[in-house]
Amino acid sequence: MESISAEKSSLGFIESARSEAGERRGALLFDRAIFISLLLLIALTAIPYGTVDQWWEAIFECLALALGALHAIKALIKREPVIRDVRLFLPLLALVAFVLIQALLPISLDPYGTWLVWLKLLSYTVVFGLLLRYTTSLSRLRALIYLVFVISFASALFGILRQTTQNSPGFILPFLMPDVGFAQFINRNHFAFLMEMSLGLTLGMIASKLLKRNSVIIYLSVSLPLWTALVLANSRAGIICLLAILIVSVFILLFHSAPGRHHKEQGRLSSAVSGLLQSVAARLVLIAFAVLIMTVAVVWMGGERVADRLETIQYDVQAKPVDGVPWGRRQQIWRGTWQVIKSHPLMGIGPGTFNLAITRYDPGNGRLQPYSAHNDYLEILLSFGIVGTAIILFFIALLVVRARRSLRSPGLYRRAACLGALTGMSGVALHSFFDFGLQITVNALIFIALIVIAIADFPAEEKTRPVRSARA
Repeated sequence: MESISAEKSSLGFIESARSEAGERRGALLFDRAIFISLLLLIALTAIPYGTVDQWWEAIFECLALALGALHAIKALIKREPVIRDVRLFLPLLALVAFVLIQALLPISLDPYGTWLVWLKLLSYTVVFGLLLRYTTSLSRLRALIYLVFVISFASALFGILRQTTQNSPGFILPFLMPDVGFAQFINRNHFAFLMEMSLGLTLGMIASKLLKRNSVIIYLSVSLPLWTALVLANSRAGIICLLAILIVSVFILLFHSAPGRHHKEQGRLSSAVSGLLQSVAARLVLIAFAVLIMTVAVVWMGGERVADRLETIQYDVQAKPVDGVPWGRRQQIWRGTWQVIKSHPLMGIGPGTFNLAITRYDPGNGRLQPYSAHNDYLEILLSFGIVGTAIILFFIALLVVRARRSLRSPGLYRRAACLGALTGMSGVALHSFFDFGLQITVNALIFIALIVIAIADFPAEEKTRPVRSARA
């Protein structure tokens, strides 16, 4: 009897172990399915004009919220927290609630427009939360980085193909007209945002000196068509931001030390050259020389089109009207935007309402009405006021703290990815002074992906792997 009882007990233990193993496999498959779905969703938004059509925006929002609902159901079933890093998400949730209040109360000048922006902001928050929750290993971090490369590489090749072969209206997509926009984007500046993020990610990772030589060669080969397409797009701010990204990358290359590899590389150099490279003045000279070489290369690649367009920058920031057109220059739009900000400083006028607010200060009686401030910082202050802007600044401060933690990670690839993501975001931060590319869905999602790449956290067992296995 005792042997029979012991046998039943062992069988019960085996069945329980099998059940637990099956549950773990099911949870892993579910996690993998959510992560892959997120990657496919981001890739899908890149196709239809970067997702500016209302139907495609609605599809994106429905799919994003559906993935969020699936995650919430799984978390409730497993009795896990739906949001793990509550402190990081508090400002995001506060901003979502603030925009909802703007839409419901008599704050927004266009409650319906603010409501639409609220839905998109909620979808972005869900995507950010899911990416951060499911990017839990080095392989998934690589997959997210490769997704950014693939989307940008495909867009660059499509743009080059369209630039060299299009001779009739409608190039695969019906609204792609000759000499209007670039690649799948209707606005060339929005394409430049995508290239800046991917080029910054690539060059920053290369400059970190934390990658294997084979990886550096692959990343350089990816960056060449991106650089070519950005120059051919003929975006003035895009070219200026490209130079800024190069400066940041060279700065990282010269001033960032890679442990374990730095000394080996120094041993290959003569002591004189090594001493020279340690000089701050010499490094600054090298940065200036690199910028000069890149400038010459840009003008050579773009030819007279790029040179002529760069010359028009000085006219774009002047206040004089252009041939009687009231909103012909950015400075005029910025001046009108500032007038709106001063009239609604605390709570703002609600996002999605700029085109209505600016008509009050339209010197041309509606002859040419701008739909954006062409400066995301001014538009944020106009839309969210001091209250919403303070929430955003608090969120940025939390991201800086998390990014610093990633930069101190023992994993070399993770540190390289963080440096690359920060480099890509620096280009966007500069370009946002002149354009509104982050209001395009795919650009916003790629920017969210860069944030996740910069701050993604891994389990403790992966952090303690040997340095050799952590290298790319």
